[in-house]
Amino acid sequence: MSAILAITVAAIAALPLHTVGWPDPPLCLHVAINPKHDQLATSTTVSDDIILSHTGKGNLPPDYLEGHDGWVNYLHFSRDGTTLVSGSLDKTAILWDVINKKSIRKFVGHKSTVNAVVLSHNGSLLFTASRDKTVRVWDVATGKSLATLEAHKGPVETLALSPNGKFLASGGEDRRVCIWDVAGRKLVTTLEIHSTCVRAMVFSPDSAVLFSVNSDAELAQTSVKDWKSKSIKLAGAAGPSSLAFSDDGAYLASGSTTRTLGVWRTKDGELVASLDKLKANVTAVAFDAAGAKLATGVGTDPVRVLELSQLMKMK
Repeated sequence: MSAILAITVAAIAALPLHTVGWPDPPLCLHVAINPKHDQLATSTTVSDDIILSHTGKGNLPPDYLEGHDGWVNYLHFSRDGTTLVSGSLDKTAILWDVINKKSIRKFVGHKSTVNAVVLSHNGSLLFTASRDKTVRVWDVATGKSLATLEAHKGPVETLALSPNGKFLASGGEDRRVCIWDVAGRKLVTTLEIHSTCVRAMVFSPDSAVLFSVNSDAELAQTSVKDWKSKSIKLAGAAGPSSLAFSDDGAYLASGSTTRTLGVWRTKDGELVASLDKLKANVTAVAFDAAGAKLATGVGTDPVRVLELSQLMKMK
C-alpha cells in the first residue's frame, strides 16, 4: 500500500474492534494478545495484578492473575497460548497457566526490575532482561537460573529470539544491541547502531534479518549473515511512547507522545496507517501472532483491539 492513511478518532467507531473495559479504567502499561485463544492480557498502574480479558463472543467478566508485588512491565504468551510470562518491578518473572488462571512458577534472581521476557519456541527456556544490566537464562521446568549474560553497560530494555532458536538479541539504554549464541550462551557480537535507548526488536521469519528501533523511532535493519546494519527512515515518526513489531517483522506500530498511533512498513519505512487526535498518549501497543490485529492502550481509556487490514483500508 502506497498511500498514507490518516484516520481520526471519529472514524474508530467504524472499525471492527473489541473494547476491553475495567472499573475505573487505569493507565495501561503493557498488552499481549493470546496467539491461540480469544484472550488479551493487560497490566496497569492501578494494580500489580494482570487482567485476562475474553475477546471472543459473549460478555464474559475478566480474570485476574495475582502474584506480583510491583507493576508488571512486560507480558509474553507462549506459542501454544497455554501459558503467559510476566516481568515486574518486583525483580521477578512469573509463568502463568492462562487456561486454569493460576501461577506455575516464579523466577527469582535479578537485582532490579525485569523489563522484558521471552520464552524459547519449545517453552523449555525463559530469557529475562533487567535494569540490573543483565540477561538471564532460566530452566522453565525447574525455575533454576542457567546463565547470566553480561555485556550491557546500562539497563536492558528489550529482547528478541530468532525463529530458528540460534540467536537472542538484547537491547538497552546503553544504545547497544547484543547478539547471543543461545546454545553456547556466549556473546556473538555487539552492535552499536543506535543513538538512543533500544526499545523494541524482532527477527524476520527466516532468521536472516534483525529489526531494531530506538526511543527516537530510528529503525535499523541488520543482516544476520554478517551483522551489518542499515538505517531506514520512518516517515513522520516522532516522540514514540510505545513501540511493537509484528511477529514477522513486516510492520512497526508506534504510539506517540503527540497522541497519535502509527503503523509503518519496515522494508521501506512508509507510514501505512495512523490514528490521530487521540485523547491521550498511546501507552501500550501489541500485535497478535498473525499480525492481523493491533491492541492499543490509550491513556486511561479501555484497551482496543483493531483489525489491522480494516485500519489500513480506511480512507
